[in-house]
Amino acid sequence: MSQETKGSAAKPTWMPKAIGVVVVLIVGAVVAMTQGKKAPEAVATPAGTDVAAASSTTTLNANATFKDGVYSTTGNYMAPSGPETIDVTLTVKDNVVADATVVSTTANPGSKKFQGMFIAGYKESVIGKKLATLSLSKTSGSSLTPKGFNDALNEIRTQASV
Repeated sequence: MSQETKGSAAKPTWMPKAIGVVVVLIVGAVVAMTQGKKAPEAVATPAGTDVAAASSTTTLNANATFKDGVYSTTGNYMAPSGPETIDVTLTVKDNVVADATVVSTTANPGSKKFQGMFIAGYKESVIGKKLATLSLSKTSGSSLTPKGFNDALNEIRTQASV
């Protein structure tokens, strides 16, 4: 190990790098714990599969059937500023999402920005997709709001179950 001499005290040059690595590991662990989840695992995307639908680490029953109707719930997720929510309403017809509405519920300016980005572009990844396998990842530049949407999807699947 190399050492630098500054004045009369010798300090190892590797120490700042090691401290940086430890800080990154601790921050990653804290983020994972505050979200109440393990770190996401890699998910293989079969050929011809919508990437947005393949992003979930939850096992979904692709053959599940759902009652037609309009379903609403609140999706929860964790942002750097703390817990956030979005209101989600889906219209389900023949096991497919026929319409969708997402409403921002935050007062936090940063979260409002990202929720707005998500709301501006999520529909193309949702309308016409099977409810059973729908799951979003980063959408329109927002990577956390889709987690709230997916949380709402899970509740809506429960509400619409046959």
